[in-house]
Amino acid sequence: MRLFLVSLCFSCKVVLTACTLLACLHTAPVNAAMPQGAGKQPTVAVPAATASAPGPVDNAPGSAPAAPETTYTLPAAEAAEGESPSLLTRIGQRFSNIWENGKWDVYVPAYAWHNRFMYHTGEAEKFNEHPWGGGFGKSYFDEDGDQHSLYTMGFMDSNDRFQPIVGYAYIKNWKVFEDFSLGLGFTAGITARHEYHYIPLPGALPIVSMQYKNVAIQATYIPERYNHGNVLFTWFRYHFN
Repeated sequence: MRLFLVSLCFSCKVVLTACTLLACLHTAPVNAAMPQGAGKQPTVAVPAATASAPGPVDNAPGSAPAAPETTYTLPAAEAAEGESPSLLTRIGQRFSNIWENGKWDVYVPAYAWHNRFMYHTGEAEKFNEHPWGGGFGKSYFDEDGDQHSLYTMGFMDSNDRFQPIVGYAYIKNWKVFEDFSLGLGFTAGITARHEYHYIPLPGALPIVSMQYKNVAIQATYIPERYNHGNVLFTWFRYHFN
């Protein structure tokens, strides 16, 4: 029994020693391969000159050992510098670019056609289809010839009440021939209407465009339920160079 206990203690000691040695051997390369900034701070790193020297390096007799190189973790603010900007940041940059580099536009509402196929007979004729008003804004054309605009406009709506709108528009243009292009895009903005007590209403709509030199006729379609909305709204835009 005594021999069994002695053997058990000796075996345990051997196992513990082996585990300790394996842990040391395993930890050394892991720590050496850890990226800068991982773990506690500061950390000790091998100098580049020593790491690149071939073969073992021995200190000269009587010379002091080389001081270890100390590295520190990178602050979170510096580490985040390489991240791409957020969506709101990109939108703000786009709007700023339009306002600073764009040229002035003038808008003139032209016609508001109510889709007769979406109304009972005679109902569409009760609405105003002459949206008297105007507006202004700024646009710039990127390297592809596409239009980016900020605008505001006011006009008389279908019920002959004043309706304002402010928004952003993007139009992808295709040149048909010199000075003439066709475009397709969208607008996103905020409007307000009398029947909703002029509470701001956000929305997005498609846009089609036909442009010759500085003059464009553009249009959007406003869908709605039967006997409501379903308006093809058109306007002119003049762009100052």
